[in-house]
Amino acid sequence: MKKLLILLIVTPYFLTAQVKNSVTPKNQSPNSRFANTQANSNKIASTDFEYDAVGNVTKDLTQGISNIDYVSISRMEPDPYVGGMTSTSVHLPRQITFLDGRKIKNQYSATGQKLVTQLLINNVISVEYSYVGNLTYIRTPGKDWKLIEMKIDEGRLVPKSENSTEMVYEYDIQDQTGSPRVSFRENTTTGKAEIVRKQDYDPFGLPLKGIDYQSPSVDTLSKKYFFNGKEYLVTIGLNMYDYGFRTYNPRLGRFYQIDPKASMMPSWSPYSFSFDNPIRYRDYDGQIPYPITIRSFHPSSGFGGTYLGPGLGRNFSGDNRSFSNSSATARVSHTVTADPEKGTLSYSNRNTFSNPSHHPYFGEGTETPKGYANKTSSGNNSISFETGYSGTNPLAVGPTPDIDNKSFFNITQANGKLSVNANIYGDNFPNTEISIKDPSGQSLFAGVDVRAGGQDSNPLILIGGATENIMNINFSINIDRKGNFTGVVQGNTTYSISDWNERFRNTNPNPQK
Repeated sequence: MKKLLILLIVTPYFLTAQVKNSVTPKNQSPNSRFANTQANSNKIASTDFEYDAVGNVTKDLTQGISNIDYVSISRMEPDPYVGGMTSTSVHLPRQITFLDGRKIKNQYSATGQKLVTQLLINNVISVEYSYVGNLTYIRTPGKDWKLIEMKIDEGRLVPKSENSTEMVYEYDIQDQTGSPRVSFRENTTTGKAEIVRKQDYDPFGLPLKGIDYQSPSVDTLSKKYFFNGKEYLVTIGLNMYDYGFRTYNPRLGRFYQIDPKASMMPSWSPYSFSFDNPIRYRDYDGQIPYPITIRSFHPSSGFGGTYLGPGLGRNFSGDNRSFSNSSATARVSHTVTADPEKGTLSYSNRNTFSNPSHHPYFGEGTETPKGYANKTSSGNNSISFETGYSGTNPLAVGPTPDIDNKSFFNITQANGKLSVNANIYGDNFPNTEISIKDPSGQSLFAGVDVRAGGQDSNPLILIGGATENIMNINFSINIDRKGNFTGVVQGNTTYSISDWNERFRNTNPNPQK
């Protein structure tokens, strides 16, 4: 599996160096969702692609596209590095022309929001979509506009039947990238949840055939948002995703337009997707995300219950470690990803987990802790959010209080600095550590906490929830134009990254020993 993952990540760099396939791939019918794109068998040559003067793809023979015509829109946005406002140009596909004569036409607002998409066959409109906020409408020849879905955080609302005006909920189970994997609705006859769709993807978002499922009673044209929660354009004949200001090809792992923030990240390809690490990052229109990890861990080899003797510790196994800002075991680990520049917050239930617990008599068990993350406000390159988790010992006998954490963050990115302010609340579980990563993967301690008297006490005092103020965080990180950390400022003192991390790493996690 490791070798396969490396192949998938590296492949996009070498696609243009391969020998051209003598057979042009057939264009996908707009009514055949997730048709085989021959992603692994097509050979691509440099002559299959052409670009305009600013780097936008204007021809892609692998998709049968002969020409893409763009409209340029200038947007005024805050500059997070030097302050003030800056003009950013985005290039949006106004018309896509295929070799077989099909055309896709898009209409946009003055700020670049897509309003209407039309698919034309022989210059006659075959299907068109209208976008009004979180509402999507469809119209086919001879018919009126019809609402087909309303997006909500948990999935969408859809018409109960073909001609019904009554709406029903369709819920999505999403993975850590925000991609729906399983969709279900209430069966109106049985009153039980009924799966209507299953979908899996390769790491770069290509829908996988053969293991997917769609209920035959569900309209194939209505579901439009898939990988990363973005619109999949297959219903109009494109095996690509619309990311708002850029179009993404999951077969290549590349965008068709250059990153509007490319000047801030000169070491990266301006066409790259999620820093070539789609498992860790979601790509928000080329912005810069920062994952924040909060962990509760026990520093001893064992805790709770009866002392078993020298070298055996106590009943329940601990994490037996000091503070760490890299990968390490924990009783509960919780990660959210914040993008202050875009004002977005990313979180999935899979980002809250527990490492296995051990007991000499009860064996091994793994807790499934609960987590949450809610954005409270955003704007001016700043985002505020609340996040937290709770989890118990899966091997404990009888009701056991949870390990609880509740955190309030405000993160601002401006003038070459990332300012981090947070208030962290928890219970009397021994140790809590918080770290934050930059786009290069460099990790920085945000704070650590040792609860007095909790390390070897029996029992641990967890009753009452996240009521203790265990940490107050207030510091700034110097960042370069790629968003990577270069130093830390707290008060009047400036630290190097290594010196700052060493201060926390050297903190004694168990002062009773």
